Amino acid sequence: MTRSEVKKEEILNATLLVMAEKNTSDVTIREVAKKAKLNVAAINYYFRSKSQLLEEVGKFFGNNYEDAFSPLGDSTLGDEDKLLTWLCKAAYYGKRYPGVVVLLRDRFLGADAALHVGLKDDLQGKLSQLKGLFRRSVMKGRDDDTMFLMFLTAALGPVLFGALIEAVGVGDDIGDYSRYMRLVIEKFKKISEVG
Repeated sequence: MTRSEVKKEEILNATLLVMAEKNTSDVTIREVAKKAKLNVAAINYYFRSKSQLLEEVGKFFGNNYEDAFSPLGDSTLGDEDKLLTWLCKAAYYGKRYPGVVVLLRDRFLGADAALHVGLKDDLQGKLSQLKGLFRRSVMKGRDDDTMFLMFLTAALGPVLFGALIEAVGVGDDIGDYSRYMRLVIEKFKKISEVG
């Protein structure tokens, strides 16, 4: 990456952090500059306007979204490994870019949600794939929406919401995520044997 590309990514990260802190995608250039530890002129140098910055955040999100879901289409992985790999990527992106959760919420539930129907449909399709992986690899074929939601909450909640990270021992690297996600998968396998 060039220095300019690194700086742009830092600004995009800062924008996502401000979105997460404010719990809205309605951010100001001044707030982003403060979070990025840059002056407003520097933000305007890399992004000519707030709308261009937010457009680039959307593209940045889209690229990371595609990468996060790439394990679902990996024919070299079995169902459990697809699920595990996706969980690790989702945890990594959720922790690194917490504003993505706010961006998803705003795109699906906000005033311009109708503009993002395709993304919503795509995400629902991917969640359906994940549910199938969960059903086949963890629940031994049993279809249970409540267990799936509990599983996602148990797996991603501590990472995405941060409050329980130390309590569950989930650190900041993919190895920590993988160990934690494997633990969650094994716990839910035991639950499915009982139920």
